[in-house]
Amino acid sequence: MNEAMATDSPRRPSRCTGGVVVRPQAVTEQSYMESVVTFLQDVVPQ
Repeated sequence: MNEAMATDSPRRPSRCTGGVVVRPQAVTEQSYMESVVTFLQDVVPQ
């Protein structure tokens, strides 16, 4: 159950965050990718 929730949880915020981050074009792709990677690492402990 934890894996299912972990898979479901990141997707929703990821979309919301993506929508907010993509709006300002000043943000570089590298910066955006770093944020995504950091977010995923925080949410999904390996």
